[in-house]
Amino acid sequence: MLSVSAAGPYSYPTLERVKFVFECMARQGGQSYTSMYGCSCLIDRIADEMSLEDYVYADTYMRLENARGERGGLFRNSSPDARGVRRRFREVLTDATKRCFRMSNEGEPGS
Repeated sequence: MLSVSAAGPYSYPTLERVKFVFECMARQGGQSYTSMYGCSCLIDRIADEMSLEDYVYADTYMRLENARGERGGLFRNSSPDARGVRRRFREVLTDATKRCFRMSNEGEPGS
């Protein structure tokens, strides 16, 4: 039996989890059981590995580093701490994506 933690060592507000899942589902091609399950798994895994503060920090920097001009430069040329948190977030996200979307595909009815 596979168990996925709904609340790991770090507690994220429901709104933050839902926002993540909706954005993730949009990137995964829209609303489907597979994308909902995989994206829900992703945010649970992230919450198992990162504090909410670190997650929000990394997510904010990653969103804004692609901004054009001077504004984006502030985020692209960020402090070593910010780069470290972003690197950790990417590692967690990469590992979780492999695990969650493999599991969601295997868990679909008829697969």
